[in-house]
Amino acid sequence: MRRAVARPVTSLARRMAAGVLILLVALACNLGAAATPTPAPLGSPLLTVQPVTGAPGTLITLHGVGFAPNVSLNLYLNSTNSQGSPFAAVRTDASGDVITTLTLPDSFGGVTFGDGQPIVFSLTSANGASTAKALFLVEGTGTPAAAIAPIGSNATAFPSQPTAAGQASGVFITQPGINAVLTDPSVTVSGSAPAGAVLVEVQDSNNVIIARGQATSIMQPGQVTGTWQTTVAFPQPATSAQGFIVALAAGEQASIPVTFSGSTIPSLTVPTLQIIATP
Repeated sequence: MRRAVARPVTSLARRMAAGVLILLVALACNLGAAATPTPAPLGSPLLTVQPVTGAPGTLITLHGVGFAPNVSLNLYLNSTNSQGSPFAAVRTDASGDVITTLTLPDSFGGVTFGDGQPIVFSLTSANGASTAKALFLVEGTGTPAAAIAPIGSNATAFPSQPTAAGQASGVFITQPGINAVLTDPSVTVSGSAPAGAVLVEVQDSNNVIIARGQATSIMQPGQVTGTWQTTVAFPQPATSAQGFIVALAAGEQASIPVTFSGSTIPSLTVPTLQIIATP
């Protein structure tokens, strides 16, 4: 019967054992590091336009997502990547989204939009911290339209145009009421007008535009006029002041006076009670 003889561990076996040990230590370190993953950075806001091409007069829908909730945004419309003067002011909802429509004008900011010209739409927060852009390509030419005055300038004036056969003339504002007091930094405006685009402006007492919005008057079958509604965000003045809500469509306009409550809350003076002791 043979007796088992112990053989010495070879140099190769020792090296293999050491390699396995190093691998186990490295794996343990990786598992420990995976327990605290690095958070992913927040996404940037996005802007989409629909359609992406069209002639002046095309109704365009813009959809912005990823902004802060319930904030005012400036909408810029330019033929270059620069911003210039804002075309309108909009406001995000509780989710940080915003949907607005506009009718592409023939020109804006001194630039005429011709066939084949790219236009950059930009939505930018008031402090400039968040911006989203989208590209639109002009295809074809539209009907001549009035130049739209930029925000901060005197009011837009639409020239008179003949009313088409079977179309009711007149633009009306039904909300807010005449001499309404606006306490919020936005106002919902509704009314009636011939079918098509409606431009809504908030103006100060000198008819200087401080904000603008867009609406579309939708006409039901059998009717000769449509209804429209939009919400326009605007900066409240420091103190109470007078102003106007103006709606322009089909070469006509409607205007109502309103009162801005002002952003400054008046201080409350508490009378001092003096107690006189009786001797």
